[in-house]
Amino acid sequence: MKVIPYPVLPNRTERDYDINYLTLNFRNRQTEVSFIRALSKTYKTHTLKYRFTSIHPFHLMLLILYLIAYLLQLHNKTLNNTMIFQIVLIISCFITTSICFFIRSRGMIKLLYKDWLLYATYLSSSIILILNDSDFQDVTFSNSNILDLPSLPGLIAICMYYNSEILSSYALLFISNIVILASFALFRFMNREGLARPILEVILLGLSQIYQMVSIYISELGERKQFVEQHLILSGENEKMVSSVENDRPDFRVQDCIEELNSLLPLMQDNLKYPIEKTLSCLKSISSEYRTRLNSDINIEAITKNLDDEDKIYIQQSWSNNQILNVRKKRKLRMSAVENKAISKNLDLDAVLILKQIGVNWNVNIIDLNNRTTNSPITAAGKYVMNLYNLYEAFNIDEKIASNFFLRLEKNYKPNPYHNAMHATDILASGLYIISNSFMSNSLSELEILIVIVSHLAHDVGHPGFTNRFLINFQDKLAIQYNDISVLENMHSSLTFSIMSDPDKNILQSLEYDQYLLARKWIIELILSTDMGKHFEILGNFRMKMYTIKDFESIECKLEALKVVIKSSDIGHAAKTTDSHMHWSLLISEEFFRQGDIEKESGKPVSMYCDRDTTIIPKSQIGFLKNIALPLYETLNSFLNSSSFESHCIEQIRNNIASWELEIKAGAQLTMKESQLRTLLSVGEKASSSLQSGKSASELLVNK
Repeated sequence: MKVIPYPVLPNRTERDYDINYLTLNFRNRQTEVSFIRALSKTYKTHTLKYRFTSIHPFHLMLLILYLIAYLLQLHNKTLNNTMIFQIVLIISCFITTSICFFIRSRGMIKLLYKDWLLYATYLSSSIILILNDSDFQDVTFSNSNILDLPSLPGLIAICMYYNSEILSSYALLFISNIVILASFALFRFMNREGLARPILEVILLGLSQIYQMVSIYISELGERKQFVEQHLILSGENEKMVSSVENDRPDFRVQDCIEELNSLLPLMQDNLKYPIEKTLSCLKSISSEYRTRLNSDINIEAITKNLDDEDKIYIQQSWSNNQILNVRKKRKLRMSAVENKAISKNLDLDAVLILKQIGVNWNVNIIDLNNRTTNSPITAAGKYVMNLYNLYEAFNIDEKIASNFFLRLEKNYKPNPYHNAMHATDILASGLYIISNSFMSNSLSELEILIVIVSHLAHDVGHPGFTNRFLINFQDKLAIQYNDISVLENMHSSLTFSIMSDPDKNILQSLEYDQYLLARKWIIELILSTDMGKHFEILGNFRMKMYTIKDFESIECKLEALKVVIKSSDIGHAAKTTDSHMHWSLLISEEFFRQGDIEKESGKPVSMYCDRDTTIIPKSQIGFLKNIALPLYETLNSFLNSSSFESHCIEQIRNNIASWELEIKAGAQLTMKESQLRTLLSVGEKASSSLQSGKSASELLVNK
């Protein structure tokens, strides 16, 4: 089979883009050809396309006007040589001009000859008007005695018609105008006794031509400079890619091919566009599949290049899959106001008011909700949002079954300092806030919002309070069961559907078969995406695809975006108020420290930031916020483009970074084991007591 290499743009230097300002052409012939092609394709979608189609009728109407004026003379005069000459010239010009316009508009000639055809039309029409002028008739025919219909108005009209139509051959325009002006002046001065009027007429026509040429010069020069700027930028980017060591990777070569085809697509003829677009689609699919496979071997060293040693180790251990380093339809969503009576059963008014903030207030006080619902935040929040989004009615879900599911889910959350039922409820509130305050609220179906609710509430069910790395290193039965792959996340998904295996607790049992299959698939994928080891893979993949709002209608984009939403919600405390964020930070630190204590007792290496004797919480949190949270939130908002998300979340992350930095400047360089934690102690006093029992200094601090 013959292999045809994909077309590439020639490598050009800045000298190849030099402009001859006199003739207004590129000195390099190939660059000139590329410019003419790009200009022609650009104007197909430009407003000049409509101007192009309107100029030609006006041009022809002008010729018809002159023809009618001559034909009207047949009633008063006999047909003579002068009359025949005028009528034949005008009719010939009309027919020739019409044919030229038709050929040019249909693209029946090569691109480079289109401007020549246009100039020929412009020049011939102007010359014929001059030849039909009475001055020429008096010189050529004796006793012409015809209607004096001057050519000057027609010449000026044609000149103005082509004010912005003639482009890419400025020298031809200049020559054409010189010929027209010289011809007009010749016959004006040959048959005039006085000089004042001919001089004024020639000046008037000359000024019209000067205005035309200046306007076209400015317009064309701007187009050429923009063309140069775009191609020099593209050339610079290509040089960087070529000089990059990673350019040897197949996906970069495919991406390079995609970019070059995209740059050539506007220059192609219409009959070639479809196969090229189909080829581009295939190449994008190949690139995406390759990068998905490659992400399992993501280069963490490049990501952590500028970090200090401790942050680098922490990210390598906790936020990548490399446990051993260098080892490789739907109905539209409808919301309704939930009456207090529908949610006030066994709940006090304060709990109801807190629930009503879900989806509205980013900083919902879940700890207070936990206290006011007798440690049942998942059940209270789950039942509330099911009513809020009309899901009971939409899928004919039995409220008792839904309540049983939420209760059993809640009971399977262990009393960990951080990964507990409050955390699950908090990320549900965070996720629904992100959705409600972006275009997603108008794009998600009822089934998709049900998937969001279940996956967010169940994403950490049964969490033992240890990391995947810990379970793998200790050869825990969970790690053995799930082959060291997303151990906890696989367990959370399995446990969720194990709960639903009981008919009395199967919240999805009323779904149609295809709906259930979709819901199961998406719930599993969303829960698995919360694996910290997949963080950079998911984030890099989402960035690479550069989704837009229009893409959100596709299933692929919607799922990828919801993965980023649940990940952002999972670390949502990073963007909460400073007091709330510091409180949650102490809780997760305590959970890490418990793991570190066990690692010490077992004689195994202590995971980064899990040693209560050496970990400085402000420093660890600054690294987490800067390297993990902020990039994730900024990536999400580059897609959402939500001003609310920017002001309430991203700005708050920056505020929290600044707060921790102030703690360090104030001298809070102490570890959790030491007793004098001045600033953190004040935070602990504000925080609600959420730990059960324990004797560690951090637990005592938070409980105080």
